[in-house]
Amino acid sequence: MFIMEMNDDCLLGVDFLKNMNLENVFGFAFGFPESNREQTLSCSRIQDSSERVPSILKEFYVNNSVNLNETQRDVFVDFLREHQDVFSGEIVSGNCEIVKHVINIKDSSPIKQVPRPISIHMQKEVDEIIEEMKEQKVIKESQSPWVSPAVLVRKKDGTIRFCVDYRRLNAVTIKDPLPRIDDILDQLSGNSWFSTLDLKSGYWQIKIRPEDREKTAFSVGRSDARNRSQATRNRSGENDAHKRKPRTCELGVSASFG
Repeated sequence: MFIMEMNDDCLLGVDFLKNMNLENVFGFAFGFPESNREQTLSCSRIQDSSERVPSILKEFYVNNSVNLNETQRDVFVDFLREHQDVFSGEIVSGNCEIVKHVINIKDSSPIKQVPRPISIHMQKEVDEIIEEMKEQKVIKESQSPWVSPAVLVRKKDGTIRFCVDYRRLNAVTIKDPLPRIDDILDQLSGNSWFSTLDLKSGYWQIKIRPEDREKTAFSVGRSDARNRSQATRNRSGENDAHKRKPRTCELGVSASFG
């Protein structure tokens, strides 16, 4: 390739390199004679910001960089790379000891429900989810007289959302009242800056009181005892789970910041 004498700098884009069949020259050095002195230039590919993001943070980066310009994205990527050790790809990334989830029951005998059948096409995925939860110590095998049916929902991305129908358990559980939402909003008055804390699998970071764990037992597809598990961590379907989580966060933040 010959280029006539030029006094102005120029950029050769990828489209030009492709047209000249030079798209695979990245990483090579080129020599150009200039005033009887050879000048060597290197050719390198500019890396997109997202390519530098650690794999476990790809989705987090994509969801939170939509409204950022290129400079801000570079700063965001550098921040994520520097602090990637505080993020986790595991199901359970925390273990809160501030409070334990308590399930206080009214006078009631154990409630045992028949599990819902699942499609044979989902069985392998369900087995993998259960094994992963066991490895993370979110659940364990159970011989409990209590049994609630698991509910499996196919999400938009094709993965399975694993839920448990605790409605009958909730019906005999003594309620733990939440603070009024308008009182909480009133406390925000007069402030200009706010922070949000998004906990990964936040419910599962709160342990269930050992004597209450048998009440969370569930079964998937088959009704035999070998297919029964119980939770060791808080679950979103249980009646007071959504109340215990904000209370735990409030206590944790108060202890950290006074």
